[in-house]
Amino acid sequence: MPFAFKNSFAIEKPSSELVIVAVPAAIIAVEVLSSGFINLTRNQVMQSSLIETGVPRLDDMIGGGVTKGNNTLIIAEPGIDSSVFLSQIAYRSLQKGMACLYYVEDRYPKTVAAKAGEMKMWDAKKFEFIQFIDGFTSRTGIKSGEKYAISDPTNVKEVTLTIDKAVREHRDTAVLFFDQFDRTVLELGAEKALELLDSVIASAIEMHTTCFFTMVNWDFSESFIEEIRKRFEYVVAIKAVEEKSLTRNYFYVEKAPIKFSKMVVPFRIGLDGLGVYVPKILITGPFHAGKSSFIQKVSTRAVSIDRIGTTVALDHGYIDYGGVAVDLFGTPGQERFEFMLDILKKDTFGVVLLVDSTDPQSFSRALEMLHHVRKEAIPYVIAANKQDVGGALSIGEIRKLMKLPEDVPIIPTSAVIGTGCLDAVKSMIDIIVRKRIVVAQK
Repeated sequence: MPFAFKNSFAIEKPSSELVIVAVPAAIIAVEVLSSGFINLTRNQVMQSSLIETGVPRLDDMIGGGVTKGNNTLIIAEPGIDSSVFLSQIAYRSLQKGMACLYYVEDRYPKTVAAKAGEMKMWDAKKFEFIQFIDGFTSRTGIKSGEKYAISDPTNVKEVTLTIDKAVREHRDTAVLFFDQFDRTVLELGAEKALELLDSVIASAIEMHTTCFFTMVNWDFSESFIEEIRKRFEYVVAIKAVEEKSLTRNYFYVEKAPIKFSKMVVPFRIGLDGLGVYVPKILITGPFHAGKSSFIQKVSTRAVSIDRIGTTVALDHGYIDYGGVAVDLFGTPGQERFEFMLDILKKDTFGVVLLVDSTDPQSFSRALEMLHHVRKEAIPYVIAANKQDVGGALSIGEIRKLMKLPEDVPIIPTSAVIGTGCLDAVKSMIDIIVRKRIVVAQK
C-alpha cells in the first residue's frame, strides 16, 4: 500500500453467481405510513436486485451494492467496532423501505438503537422501526418487550426457530443483521455455532432474505474461519494496519465477481456515519498564484493567517461535500517562508499545485515547490489558475512548458469566481482512492 493506514475493510470473497428468483404476480401497492415511511409490497422490493450498503464508495466499487439474497460476513480484528457497518447498512435499508431484523445477544436492543441514533445527521426515529430479535434481555432475568425474544440463547433450536419465524413473517422484504457472531462461537462452541449458522442461512435463502453477519476473529484457527467464510457469498474484512509514520482509516475491495475498482478509501465515523475522509491535501504554488482564494472558494469553512492580504503562515480549509470530508492546507508562496513548507508537508496525502496560467516565468518556482513538498509516492494534480484572464496559456502549453507527464491531470481553474476549483480537489481525491485498478474476471 502506498499509504499507511489503521482501520480498513476489504471484500475478500464475494459471490460469482447471481440467483434469479421467480415469485408469483401480486398487486403493486404503496402504503404511506404515519411515520413517513413507504411500506413496499413484496414485488416492489423484489424488483431491486441489489442491497445498497450506504457506505460511501463501497457500493460503487461492487457494482451498486450487495446482490439481493446473498449473505455477507463482516469480520474484524479485535479492538475494531464492526457494528457501525451494520448500523450504516440498516439505516440505508430503512430509508429504502426494507424490513430490518436485527439479532443481538450482547446488549439490550434499545442500546443498539440509541448508539446508532447518536449519528446527528441521521434521523434517529428510523431506528425505532428495527425489529430486534432479542437474545440478551433474558440473560438479565428481565422479560423482553420485543416481539421476537429468546429465553435461552444457548439453545440452538430456539434461536433458529425464532429467527426463522421473523424471516418468514417478512418474506422477500427483509434484511437480517446478526451482530457479533463470535460471541455465539465462544459460547456454543464451533460445532453448534456452525449448526446455527447453517440453519439461519437456510431460512434466509428460502425466504429470499439478505443477511449481514459481524464477527471478531479472536485468533480462531484459520481452518475454522475458512469454514465460516465459505458459507457466505461476500466476506468483508476490517483490519488495523500501520505502516511507517502514518496511521489512518481506510477501506478497500479485494475481490468481486464483476469489473471493479480496487480503491484505497480513507474513512472515518462522522456525524453522518461512515464517510470518506482525506486528512490532508496540500495546496501549494508560487506567490500570487491564487492559493488563498482557491481554498476560500472550495471550503465549507476556511481561515487564513496572513498580513496585509499575503499568507505568512498557512491557509486552512475544510470541505464536507457529498459524503466526502477533506482538510486542505495552503502554503505561503514567498521564498522567505520556505521553512513553512517543511512543516506543512508532513503526512500529506496529495498535492494540488496552483500555477498562474498568465505567468510562465513562475513555472520553475512552482516545480521547485512541488519537489520540495512532495515525496515520490504522493500523487498530485495541477490547477491551471487564472484561466479567465486574457493571455492565459492553454492546458497543452502549460503541460509542454512544465514538462509534465501525460497522466498528471491539469484542471483549468479561476479561483476568483470558483470555476474548476472543486473539480481539482475531486480529481485529487479520486487519485488518492483509486491508486490501483483491478478487473476481476467472471
